[in-house]
Amino acid sequence: MAALGLLLVLLAGFGLPAGGETCSMVYAAPGGTALLPLSYSLALCTGDCNITWRKNTTECVAKISSKSKVPGCRSRPNSQMFTNGSLELARITPNDTGNYTLTASSESSSYGKCFLLHVQEPVSIPEVNYTCQPNASVQLSCSVENGTDPSYSWSLDNTPPWTTSKETVSNYPSVLRNVTCSVKNGVSQERSNPIDITCPDPVSEPEVDFRCRSRGMVQLFCRVSNGTDPSFSWIVNGKEEDNRTSSVEIPIKNEFLEVTCTARNQISERSSKGMNITCMDPVSEPEVVATCAPNLTVRLSCHLANGTEPSYSWSVNGTQQNISASGGELTIDAAVLFNVTCTARNQINQRESQPVNVSCIDPVSEPKVVATCAPNGTVRLSCHLVNGTEPSYSWSVNGTQQNISASGGELTIDAAVLFNVTCTAANLISKRESQPVNVSCIETWTAITTVITLSPGTRPNENSTTGRGRGSCISRYQCILYSALGGVGLLILTALPLVIGCFCTMPRETSL
Repeated sequence: MAALGLLLVLLAGFGLPAGGETCSMVYAAPGGTALLPLSYSLALCTGDCNITWRKNTTECVAKISSKSKVPGCRSRPNSQMFTNGSLELARITPNDTGNYTLTASSESSSYGKCFLLHVQEPVSIPEVNYTCQPNASVQLSCSVENGTDPSYSWSLDNTPPWTTSKETVSNYPSVLRNVTCSVKNGVSQERSNPIDITCPDPVSEPEVDFRCRSRGMVQLFCRVSNGTDPSFSWIVNGKEEDNRTSSVEIPIKNEFLEVTCTARNQISERSSKGMNITCMDPVSEPEVVATCAPNLTVRLSCHLANGTEPSYSWSVNGTQQNISASGGELTIDAAVLFNVTCTARNQINQRESQPVNVSCIDPVSEPKVVATCAPNGTVRLSCHLVNGTEPSYSWSVNGTQQNISASGGELTIDAAVLFNVTCTAANLISKRESQPVNVSCIETWTAITTVITLSPGTRPNENSTTGRGRGSCISRYQCILYSALGGVGLLILTALPLVIGCFCTMPRETSL
């Protein structure tokens, strides 16, 4: 019993462990050894002393008593209880996992202690993997082939590690250096080899552009502002194109094409917004050109600088024309048009011209009155215009309006003196009045009559108020004519001898 004499019991004052006491954790690997130690001060046992180890409160693992010469209830092979009460379990298997309770008692006191034994497989060397995310972040994962209940810690760019229970972490920048993962459990710890990570940029939303080519072709372009090594695909009018490059040339008629481009790379895929494209030119703003015909009709033309297959319609004098004009031309049987607009349209757009007013009639200019004294004592009035289409004329003479318009702008008045003569010219679009003039033919006739050469023996009738007497000219105007002819004859007879004399007396050149 020498060995039993060394049995230790708890000092007086210590009792059995309460039901809520936390058990001490002990970890062991399969095939290894687990020690369940005691850490309290003990004294030599006196009297009847007992120490018992139980697994899960019922199974007796080891027991020793002062009354027994050999240890009792050694239900587990390869176990050993030391003289201080500690229990050692060798050749651990997963079945050894459990709650181990020590009970030590003597005649005067008792003591209890529990241990929770975890049998864990050691961790293997971890391997780091990563996934590049479409949002330009990195998802890191750390995996081990072996290991029970591992915990993980990460270190980036030689920063202090941080611990997590998860083997996968996310939302890290797409470029990382010296990434390591450490894994441990209760029996082992391992660390991965450091790696560097560079993720491709995710593709941005594609933008579609196009360029119209000759021969009825259109070239499509798909561009992304970001994205590493993108590839492209096209859907045109709901059908996928075989060409998978960023540029594709396809036929197009006078129609719309609905185009979508998709860009993708290793980590992301984005599609453009649907786009309707056409190679038809939109119509430009029309310009109305009016041409006046001799028959006072107007030919209207609607001119466009640009526009594919346009059609036209007209609004004239505020009234919409029901029939579209062929080729943008329209003939109107009217000399004056107001508020003329042309509307041009095609499949793309519609434009309206600026309103114009059209007149094929020149406005009359200010008339000028010309008076001519006639030999018969009348005055012929003429109304002269510089401009004016198909004018009509009216006269006001001596303050009295003439009721009948003068044909051709001429009027003959049987009067020698006229006051306040005005001519009014008018046409469909304008009316102008001349400056008033006064007309007198008396002075002209008197001056001419004075120079009349009378025949010998003739004398005007002094009592005549008209200047006509016996032997006078038949009329005043005949006298004027005779006088003029006589004067011209007298001038010739007088000048002819002088001309002949000068010609005869002129010196002549003599040849040497």
